Amino acid sequence: MRGRVAGVTRGRVVDAGLALALAAGVLVVQSVGTVLHRPFWVDEAWVADLAKAPVSRQVALSSSTPIGWVLLLKLVPTQGAQDLRVLPLIFEGAAAALAFALVRSLNWGSVNGGRAAGAMAGAAVLLAPMSLAQNDLKQYSCDAAVSLLVLLLARRAEQRPGLRALLWLSLTSVIVTPFSTAAVLVIAASFGGLLAVSVAQRRWHDARRVLVVGGATGALVVAFLAAVVLPRENPTLRAYWRVFYLDGSPIHMVTSAVSRFRSLGPAFGVSPWLVLLLFVAGVLVLGARGHAAVATAVVVLAIELFVLGAAHRYPFLDVRTSYFFLAITVVVAAIGFAGMVVGLCRHRALPLAAVVGVAVAVLAFGGRHDVRQFAFPKEDVRTPTRYVAAHRRPGDIVVVGLGANWAFTYYWHGPGAKAYISDDTVAAGFVTRVDGIDAIFVPARDRITVLATMKTAVERWASHGGTGRIWIVRTHMAPTEQRSWTAALRELHLRATPVTGPPEPLLVVTRATTPG
Repeated sequence: MRGRVAGVTRGRVVDAGLALALAAGVLVVQSVGTVLHRPFWVDEAWVADLAKAPVSRQVALSSSTPIGWVLLLKLVPTQGAQDLRVLPLIFEGAAAALAFALVRSLNWGSVNGGRAAGAMAGAAVLLAPMSLAQNDLKQYSCDAAVSLLVLLLARRAEQRPGLRALLWLSLTSVIVTPFSTAAVLVIAASFGGLLAVSVAQRRWHDARRVLVVGGATGALVVAFLAAVVLPRENPTLRAYWRVFYLDGSPIHMVTSAVSRFRSLGPAFGVSPWLVLLLFVAGVLVLGARGHAAVATAVVVLAIELFVLGAAHRYPFLDVRTSYFFLAITVVVAAIGFAGMVVGLCRHRALPLAAVVGVAVAVLAFGGRHDVRQFAFPKEDVRTPTRYVAAHRRPGDIVVVGLGANWAFTYYWHGPGAKAYISDDTVAAGFVTRVDGIDAIFVPARDRITVLATMKTAVERWASHGGTGRIWIVRTHMAPTEQRSWTAALRELHLRATPVTGPPEPLLVVTRATTPG
């Protein structure tokens, strides 16, 4: 008996070591130095601002970012301006480890088979190009990690009928909801899978238990959504995702969905049709090995996303917002592949290890262009902001373009009070400003607004005697906005000179040119 207990303990240590190795793999596939040094781009900057905003304002400003994610960012001890990015890296590692844990826990019939399957799933999550791109400040790696955790607990509830496992699933579901709104879909699918299988197998007592616990869980989750999430829905953000909704007849929607899936090759690093084939195989393997509830849950999840896309409530198969589902898809595909491999190798350690090695090599080859890369726009408001802070003097006016307001506020460490203002006309749901430094924040990108703002800046400049300078900080400009600035400067006869380097130089106006 003592030897058996020791063997179980050694096995758990080995499993924990493999999971930790996969999590630590993030340090290999990501260029951590680059990630922690690169200035925040516009979509990150508003998240970084939220991390600095007062806790009392979080609910009011949580239109585009889960409130729990921001509270986690507040706990990160920062030594540098971009240290907050360590959090998405941690969750990306956690997603790989949880993929291993989920697949390892399935009924593979042998320890070697389970470990080989888990290693393939963890490596697939770690090395997929879409995973390698989850190194900015957004919450999508958290979505994937908590979704896999929910599925892991759903598998446990299926394998251990009874109230205790269901309550663990329920408690975890309620806890993770503030950190990942997307996980709500996985929670619903998991309880739905458990209920469907209980009913199909005529286990009425289990079905009633799932219905009661799931109903209570759903009530708590819906209450949170109704109180915190839905009142902050942003029409501008929904309009931004318009192109990712599904429109037209049911046939057209299906055709659009297929086309959208076909475009995911670069995200997977392999053919999407191969992923789909292995996904179907994975669902069958789950069912054949006694995990029908988990198999049902992943199918229900796919249906949920399709329905929400058709209802214009969720951007269907956008690589970022649907990353949690795509990560689950990769894990299920790995289960399908592992099912075939385990059947062929008959659980022998060396052949399994060889196949895992080859599979990881193929995955690494597919993601080779994304390893140790930072895939997002090379934007830099940090340098202009620090330059203005160091060189600004009385009489100077600072003009901050709409796209730059969040990063300017985040990187500003000089005098002045930072303000956070709700604004549904921008996708973030709020804008920021620094008061008390003679700064003017442009409220829109169009030509009329830019011209009016620059007129105000010139008038204020003249009121100071015209001896100072006008600093202009901009970022994330579309060609139309660039033309708006060019036209405004020309109409006001202003000569703007760049004083910092690319990609987004700070401009300074020192005097007006002669009209005509």
